[in-house]
Amino acid sequence: MLKIKAVIILLCGLIITGLNAEVIELLDSNYKEKMKEHKKVVLMFSAPWCGACKSMKPTYKAFEAKNETKTAFTIINTDENEKVTNLYEIESLPTFVVLENGKEVKRTVGSLNINELNLFLNTEEVLKGYTEKCNTGDGQVCLEIGELYEEGELIKQDYVKAFSFYDKSCTLKNAEGCMCLGYMYDEALGVKKDYKIAAKYYEEACSGDNMVACRFLGYFYDEGLGVKKDYKKAHPLYLKACKGKDEYACNNLAYMYSEGNGVNKSLEQALKFYKLSCAYGYDDACEDVKKLEK
Repeated sequence: MLKIKAVIILLCGLIITGLNAEVIELLDSNYKEKMKEHKKVVLMFSAPWCGACKSMKPTYKAFEAKNETKTAFTIINTDENEKVTNLYEIESLPTFVVLENGKEVKRTVGSLNINELNLFLNTEEVLKGYTEKCNTGDGQVCLEIGELYEEGELIKQDYVKAFSFYDKSCTLKNAEGCMCLGYMYDEALGVKKDYKIAAKYYEEACSGDNMVACRFLGYFYDEGLGVKKDYKKAHPLYLKACKGKDEYACNNLAYMYSEGNGVNKSLEQALKFYKLSCAYGYDDACEDVKKLEK
């Protein structure tokens, strides 16, 4: 689940423990009756064994207690209410489904913090606040709105809007925003694939010390994508990203040394960088370490 890094709109004064919120327990036996009583309903599918569900319940109850609309907040134990669970084809927990006049309008899967839940349920209002903050020149918030539109987990996916907010973020000198623009051109997300333009944005982002962008640009020089193939340019980019603890950049450096691509072939150096890659979390590099140490 995509986490919102910047808190733009807070539900002030919430206390999420010791609440007696009116969250309705839905059962197979009362489902139809309860659905007739409310025009807008939020369903939370949960189970006693689900740790994420347990941690989410206080937040859910807190949100219901603060809610001033006529929305009904409900919870369904999937272990005991098979009919309702199957009706909504629930496969993962927790799952949240929003109904209006009996019809599903949206859903999301996974534990949400209070701000993510607010965004999911009050999308237009919250996005308006986010956008106003972006328009005041906050490049980080512009980036985060772009991420929300690109991921499409809490709001409807829209690559065109994602691109627009990434562009604003990059213009405001947010390195990650520039990296995301490059990635959209790299992967043809809402735009025509263009490695040259992607390389341009990766270079700008790398100059701003975004290590993922440095690695991506290094890969472009390594493979000759959008730029002339040049191992001598790939190496320092990988090295910068590796020093920034990018596990994949360290792995790519190790491969350069193992093959002698643009550097003197050195299994000792390859092992060094595979070990770093492994330490930073890339499991395949750990296997390469074992092979070289035999």
